[in-house]
Amino acid sequence: MRSNRLTRRGFLASTAAIAAGAALADNAAGKPRPNILLVTTDQQHWKARGAADPFFSTPAMDALARTGVVFEQAFCTTPQCSASRASLYTGLYPHKTSVLGNIGSGTHLGTEQAPLPPKFETIGSRLRAAGYKTAYFGKWHLGNDEHYAAHFDRGALDGEPHAGATDKALAAMRDWAATPLQPFCICVNYINPHDVYDFVKETEKGKVLPAGSVPHPVSWSETFENKPSPQRVFAEEEQGRFLKNKPDALWEAYREYYREKVRLADVELGRLLEHLDTSGLRDNTVVLFTSDHGDMDTNHRLVFKGPFMYENLVHIPFMVRMPGGSPGMVDRFVTPCDVVPTLCALAGAEAG
Repeated sequence: MRSNRLTRRGFLASTAAIAAGAALADNAAGKPRPNILLVTTDQQHWKARGAADPFFSTPAMDALARTGVVFEQAFCTTPQCSASRASLYTGLYPHKTSVLGNIGSGTHLGTEQAPLPPKFETIGSRLRAAGYKTAYFGKWHLGNDEHYAAHFDRGALDGEPHAGATDKALAAMRDWAATPLQPFCICVNYINPHDVYDFVKETEKGKVLPAGSVPHPVSWSETFENKPSPQRVFAEEEQGRFLKNKPDALWEAYREYYREKVRLADVELGRLLEHLDTSGLRDNTVVLFTSDHGDMDTNHRLVFKGPFMYENLVHIPFMVRMPGGSPGMVDRFVTPCDVVPTLCALAGAEAG
């Protein structure tokens, strides 16, 4: 397997950087290296958590924010599932991975998007080479499943995307806790809140959530006048057409539906964090939580993701909890490309 050159970036600033240095010092002293739990949601924008917007109910994410470091300026490499995930798991930008759009969803720039080529190292292969036990559960969406599944000791790529992913991750943690001198890296990938797309089916059936007290984004007052034409086409003729000329109540129902999908992902994250607390693994486990990209969440009168680059699509949640680290907030630009080299540094693994 060819090694891919990465620029080694340490994104753990402030108190997190101090904790990272301590972890590396422990490695040199022969102490156990930290376990790693990497949790990724799908289509969650940076404000889709209670600590950032009380409209959302996310007690687990909020607890992680209180006890870890919140990176306030985290942006995906591109607001497409496959392209962003390729960056997250290889540490490379889309122009290097060649994954520029979503795999299996039609053409991109006139050609079908090919899978992630089977030549790249991933966080799984790099940490396995460094002696870690590795696992991957949930959504993959990068293709070449059989090849990349071999980068992990456990897991079936594109397997159980929600509660099943949690169950399998918990089973792996229980099994591997008995060998603390061989740490683990477990990647858990939830489909939600991406299932907000089911809202279209619900509206077609006449089943929509009753609108409660739903705050309206300030940008609801905007129109598509003097904006790039693809925005209007997307909203009125393509994926957003089911909301064209519909009353505000239906737009509010979309926001409620999206909030509920975020809550479902939070429940699963809570199960993982609770296990770390009750099993004694918390004191030696790095937890990194993020998402692949955002959702318009009715901002600018748009939903889902599409041919626009508003902050709701590219600004993502990004939180890190280090063993022994202090909580805080960091106003520093980070991207999914920073994850692989930083976790490799914490694990004493080769980052390229």
